[in-house]
Amino acid sequence: MKRSLTRLRDLLLTLAASAAAALALDDADWKFRQPFELERAGVVKIAVPLETLDKLEPDLRDLRIVGPDGAEVAFALVRPFRQPVRWSSPKTMQVRLEDDATVVTLQGEPGVSFDAVELITAAVRFLKPVRIETSSDGEHWQTQADGVPFFRQFGASQTVLPLAIPTTGWLRVTIKDRRQDAIAISGVRLREPAAEEMATDSVPIRISRTDTYAAETVVTIDLPAANLELKQLQIQTPDVLFTRPVRTGFSRFSEGEAQEQTLSSDTVYRVQLDETAKSEKTALAVGAAVPSRELLLHIENGDSPALRVDRIETTRIVTFAVFAASVPGRYECLSGNPRAAAPRYDVAALASQVRNAPQARLAPQPIAQNPKFHAAEPLAGIALEGGALNPASWRSHRAVRLDGAGVYRLELDLAALSTSSRSLADVRLARGDKQVPYLVENTSLQRSVELTATPDPDRERPTVSRWKVNLPRRGARLSGLVLQSSTRLFERQIRILEKRISSTGEPFQTVLAEGHWRRLPQDTATALTLALSPIETGTLWIETENGDNPAIDLAQVRANYPVSRLIFRSDRPEGVTLLTGNTQAAAPRYDLSLVAGALLGSEKLTATLAADDLPAKATDDSGSKNAVYFWAALAVVVVILLVVVAKLLPKPPAA
Repeated sequence: MKRSLTRLRDLLLTLAASAAAALALDDADWKFRQPFELERAGVVKIAVPLETLDKLEPDLRDLRIVGPDGAEVAFALVRPFRQPVRWSSPKTMQVRLEDDATVVTLQGEPGVSFDAVELITAAVRFLKPVRIETSSDGEHWQTQADGVPFFRQFGASQTVLPLAIPTTGWLRVTIKDRRQDAIAISGVRLREPAAEEMATDSVPIRISRTDTYAAETVVTIDLPAANLELKQLQIQTPDVLFTRPVRTGFSRFSEGEAQEQTLSSDTVYRVQLDETAKSEKTALAVGAAVPSRELLLHIENGDSPALRVDRIETTRIVTFAVFAASVPGRYECLSGNPRAAAPRYDVAALASQVRNAPQARLAPQPIAQNPKFHAAEPLAGIALEGGALNPASWRSHRAVRLDGAGVYRLELDLAALSTSSRSLADVRLARGDKQVPYLVENTSLQRSVELTATPDPDRERPTVSRWKVNLPRRGARLSGLVLQSSTRLFERQIRILEKRISSTGEPFQTVLAEGHWRRLPQDTATALTLALSPIETGTLWIETENGDNPAIDLAQVRANYPVSRLIFRSDRPEGVTLLTGNTQAAAPRYDLSLVAGALLGSEKLTATLAADDLPAKATDDSGSKNAVYFWAALAVVVVILLVVVAKLLPKPPAA
């Protein structure tokens, strides 16, 4: 105890000396200030207020603390220390089969503790309850947990089994095989515990929207502040049984467009282990800082119904600042200076030593704008109009519906994607003859549309099943097809074909996709997903060779297309038009990209497109227009040649 007090006293002297040496700070470059009161002097550890955290740069480099005299106070930030997860192999391992169970017994390396065990198996689909026991001598065992799910199915898995209490020594894992055949365990890894536990608290969040795409649900979460160090999310759902892979991410501007960056991946589940026992895990680990106020939660549904999400709770890791308060009184946190460099205080090197300093309970006053700050708002400087253009050069014109002034997100539908280039270089937003600057937000999401497959047998090939599929529009920008069959047992090679006309007028077939489709009666995942090459016409054919087997049934065909969005700002609700379809247009370059961070971080309204300017109805063509143009041109050439030949022929003699 005496030694701890001595270290604390020495630390206090170091911090106080640094504080005394600090110079008065010119705070005119900081936009926000948030006051708080300290009742005593000494070493102080405060939680950085949420309002201040929200206004800081992602690396917190612009945080400053000033004292009652206006001088800058040196401080050390206490944030989670991230290090790679460390795994180790057991010293010994034995796997044996018992009655209705597989038992894995292992011994860790001496002195090395572990808080989870990973069972390595090549099995692709299983769900088994597990009992976990620990021992100090390999003879006397204590049960840590029973009925822990060990599974891999429907794209989700849990093969890393956490321990309730980190342990050293011996571990016994009993995999219960009563309901399913035993699976081979080829290896084991032990996870070493994290170096330290950090202080946490819960923060209120709001689900702003839930969107269901092809095989995926995306929940958009509004956080109370940017730069939160999230530990985990807890999902509240009424669904009884499910397993889902999930991931979190946020949007950031990179390489000229808004892209989503993944923060974490995990699995949530609620499973039935046997007739009476159920197990669930609805909390997903994040373990990362979110530099935006908008967090995206992706839930992969596969062929299952969308998982319903009623509520989400979150736990964050608190960010602390530790400093020496020379006197009690009014202190302030400064924030909002993107040009600020990270401060270089001597006390920063002492961050690891002050993590356990006592925390001061604060009641900070509301954050306020610094009266000395006069720089303009980043979004206030955004030009609402770009360069001039001639709308007549674009084939498709569609009105954009807005609700008022603000920052908008417009999702391009299949019609807009199909009339534009694949790179979206020819897409424009316009108000009259002026462009409206925008950012492109490309995502990994897919939307789907139902298609109708009509049997179209080939009389010359009676063993071939063939279906004709009319697309929503010619040249539809589809990324893939998803096929479903009600036939329970089959194995087939599937081809997706398109009929085109060559430059010489000759018809030919091209293969857009090909894949192997196999289904057994016990299979639950039955769909076949095929990625498509670019489409030129409005009709596709699906075919397969049945050989000596009966024809399979094609129950459902869905087409996927990518989700791309435009982000822009408007000061009024009318007059914005989406232009697509100009092969001569190059990709635009707007100064808007200079404030992309502010635009992406702002609250966004939803813009929608009016109905297509051309009727979006099913088409049944196979390049017939190209053929008509070819034969018409050929007819004109023949007529011209006949006229020329007629003039060259000698005239008959006069009678």
